[in-house]
Amino acid sequence: MFSLIVSLIVLVIGYLVKGQKMYSFSLLTALPAVFMTAVSLTYILMADEGFSLSASIAYPIGIGLSLALFCLYHFTRAMARRGKLPQKNKN
Repeated sequence: MFSLIVSLIVLVIGYLVKGQKMYSFSLLTALPAVFMTAVSLTYILMADEGFSLSASIAYPIGIGLSLALFCLYHFTRAMARRGKLPQKNKN
């Protein structure tokens, strides 16, 4: 039940960000995504069915990759706000 409520909240915030151009609210959806990306990457790196790395190696790599992806997200969001991203050609 809790995950359903969280999913609904994220869906509503995502609609507001995309539909209403409320760019400042996109951080509300990005921060939980960064956390869950770090958790998922760390699990894949540490699990026996994954790469079976030790915790001292998996935690920094998982956190570092999730922060790098957040920086990429922030960079592309800033470029989109300035209108400097290339537009797709609609043929």
